[in-house]
Amino acid sequence: MLPKIVSQTVPPIPPRPGTALEAQLAPITGAGITARAEKMRADGTASIWFSDRFCPPWLGTVPSIRVAWPDREALSRRPGAW
Repeated sequence: MLPKIVSQTVPPIPPRPGTALEAQLAPITGAGITARAEKMRADGTASIWFSDRFCPPWLGTVPSIRVAWPDREALSRRPGAW
């Protein structure tokens, strides 16, 4: 089962080759993630950042989406579920 999008702060980005979907799992500051996104943009790559954290400090400072995983306990009751 896939995570569900909880909040989204992605400005309109035309679909094109060179768009990176970044899963930010380690802690990072708003300034740090902005610098990474700007470096990618300078190299010709747009980026959209994802996190499953409740409230990452950078959410909204870069094009970003917060996702929430389904209840893992409910999943564990289903046969063949991870």
